[in-house]
Amino acid sequence: MSDVGQMVFLPRLLERLARVAPRVNIDTVQVQASRMRDVALESGEVDLAMGYFENFDGSFRQQMLFDARYVGMVRRGHPTISDTLTLETFLNTPQLVYQPRGGGHGFQETAVDQAFAVAGVPRRVAVRAAYAMGVTYILSNTDLLVVVPSRLAAACGELADVNVLALPVDIPKFQVRQYWHERFHQDPGNSWLRGIVAELFQDHRTRAPAPAINCVSSG
Repeated sequence: MSDVGQMVFLPRLLERLARVAPRVNIDTVQVQASRMRDVALESGEVDLAMGYFENFDGSFRQQMLFDARYVGMVRRGHPTISDTLTLETFLNTPQLVYQPRGGGHGFQETAVDQAFAVAGVPRRVAVRAAYAMGVTYILSNTDLLVVVPSRLAAACGELADVNVLALPVDIPKFQVRQYWHERFHQDPGNSWLRGIVAELFQDHRTRAPAPAINCVSSG
């Protein structure tokens, strides 16, 4: 999982494990290049991949957890942005771009760039941040605007005084899933862990199996 995954998933997961399986230990691994990620899952070095990923090919199973959307975020007390974000303000506010390694959030940047292109306004990216923890600190001390997943914004809101805003541009939602290798589908430990994950994080409205692309699907 990414650092965003640690902020979104780990607190609730560890709270549950402390009650039902206090002797279980969890190690998180930073998202790597797709080939290294796939090898780690196939070998059993990694049990689960959790988050939004592109290019998941091969003998993998997947389970959708929830749909996610993007929002805007600024510090509370921003000089030009309060509780709403107009298109004009969005286009004219310098931005912080959260650009983590791995995952698949490139399409979000493409959608934002397209909005600027249509408006004929140059986009000023003041800083690019590779880690989510840096986002909160930077926003707290600048007048920058950032576009991030809504659950990351909620986690940031517990660390700093920020305003979370609906975006005036259309950015497609994305699906957060957990993935595991076919070799470990019947493994009791793997099955138990992903069951805990699904119980904690799966949106009950999306429990029907999702279609798989280049991997085996599991609902």
